Amino acid sequence: MAHRRGLLPSTTNADTLLMIVSSATVMWSWVFHGHAVPSSYKNFLVKHAQLDRTQVECVKNLQLGLPIDIEKLNLSRAKNSFPLLPLDAKIDWKELVYPNRNWFSYTLNFFVNGFKNSIFVYTPVYAFSVILFSLPRLFKSPVSTIKRTVSGISRSALFLATFTTIGLSSIPIMRYLGLTFEKMGSRSQILLCLAGGLSGFATLIEKKSRRIELALFVCRQAVESLSILIKENNKISSANRIAHLLSSHFDVLLFCSAMAYIMHAYQRHPKMLRETYYSFLSRFFDSDLRHNTLKSRSRADSLKRQQQQQRQQQ
Repeated sequence: MAHRRGLLPSTTNADTLLMIVSSATVMWSWVFHGHAVPSSYKNFLVKHAQLDRTQVECVKNLQLGLPIDIEKLNLSRAKNSFPLLPLDAKIDWKELVYPNRNWFSYTLNFFVNGFKNSIFVYTPVYAFSVILFSLPRLFKSPVSTIKRTVSGISRSALFLATFTTIGLSSIPIMRYLGLTFEKMGSRSQILLCLAGGLSGFATLIEKKSRRIELALFVCRQAVESLSILIKENNKISSANRIAHLLSSHFDVLLFCSAMAYIMHAYQRHPKMLRETYYSFLSRFFDSDLRHNTLKSRSRADSLKRQQQQQRQQQ
């Protein structure tokens, strides 16, 4: 809407850019400030990163030059069937994450396991979507509906597996290139930002209509994490009651602002909403036909334009 009015510049892959920035922020927050990441999303990251909490803590210490608790790490390695380490062992990324293997076999195995896990994540998502929004179509043409659903599940699973694979497999490469504490000091934290940013490019695998949904989902986690860290660091003074209230309930404020924008678009610019969002809003918030009339007019106008262009070409 803002772009069409000339208020914002046009960016073809703005959704992917948002995903890159958000993923970089979440990756950094997860490793170095895990308490700031919502617990549900933290569990999601632990599962799909295929690292337990002890390994994540060791990654943090490795990049910050802090000592690693070998005894605690050995408990984790015993669960993963990794060989135990002597108490005076020097830990690097390979020994921490994939001992007795090379980078290529680790990456390939990580991707395969990630794809399997992603299938279980997206199957109920697409199944519920069909039940809620496409049930008549399922009975009318079951083969095509199931085929399209399976294709969507496969594409989304490929995205998530690629997303996590890029994020984790790029870390040892960048450490090899010198992004370590020994060479960069505390600035080596940027490695996790770069790894998260690179993983954001995996969004290009998804359908264009799905990219912004993924980007906004990750952006929401990033904003929440940053708001918690800002509040902890006293960047917003608690003496200012209004600022303190906003920082304490930033998620509520963000939700209210988003709903206000969506409802404004629904009332004033319905043709700019996606079909699924529009059908959901019209089902629960409105039942008159003025929006359908507007959408039908816009479709008729677009058909007329296409016919005129074809006539001009002929």
